[in-house]
Amino acid sequence: MPLFPPPHSRFHRRLRVILFLTITLAAGEGLAGDGGYYLFGDSATTGTITDPDATGVLAQVALFERRVACGWLTVRPEDRFVVAAGTGDILGAMMRGENVVAAAARVSVNLSEAAERLASQGARTILVDDVPDFAHSRLMGGFIGGGPALRDAFGRLSASMREALRADLAALRERLPGGIEIAVIPSNDLFRSILAEPAAYGFVSVTDACHDEGALCDPTGERQNGFLFRDSLRLTERGHAWQAAVHSHLDADAWSLGLTCRAGLDKDRVAQSADVNLKVRF
Repeated sequence: MPLFPPPHSRFHRRLRVILFLTITLAAGEGLAGDGGYYLFGDSATTGTITDPDATGVLAQVALFERRVACGWLTVRPEDRFVVAAGTGDILGAMMRGENVVAAAARVSVNLSEAAERLASQGARTILVDDVPDFAHSRLMGGFIGGGPALRDAFGRLSASMREALRADLAALRERLPGGIEIAVIPSNDLFRSILAEPAAYGFVSVTDACHDEGALCDPTGERQNGFLFRDSLRLTERGHAWQAAVHSHLDADAWSLGLTCRAGLDKDRVAQSADVNLKVRF
């Protein structure tokens, strides 16, 4: 049996519609290679999750609602939906001179609203990615500047965002009818594992941006994917492929008993998925 189920398998049919609500990915990058993902919105250069424009997460949900209403998309009980929170919101707030604590609070509120509206459209399985710990990213720390004290402050901020998100989603889960599962995917755990063992995940550098090497290192992507980050914030295709692999290998039993996912993923199997996600395009 292959380590990664082929696209025609029952496993993939079960994941036919996965809505990845994020503006940190441009169409065709990373997760787009997994066939079951719908990418709505623009890249992180034009908006954030908290912006009211067409690239915001709630605007993306509105687009999904319109497509369901028009019959372009059909929600099935076995479909999984993935909603992602990114670091772009905090970075964007900083660049606009806004209060980053207030921006962090809006992220949690908006993600909870997104999950509730997806549930109202018939979604029965909703996975929400948490945010990575900014304090553990040397790249992010260098980009922010300000030394260890500021880095620690942003570490506390990202931790508070994760706590607020779990609390808001727990409250939402209590309000929703039975049979709707909402789980938080601990993407930060994956992020920290990659930073601790880059080579084990296929990365040459997790501290430098590929963009710093000029022309995105390599237009073919081979050298580019030796880096975790392709610019000051966004991941390379391999970075996104790891995230997609985690989503693909989550078993319902791993998170059905609570909000925090503890999947106990086999690194070798997920690595195989990450490699496949890089090579396969649908």
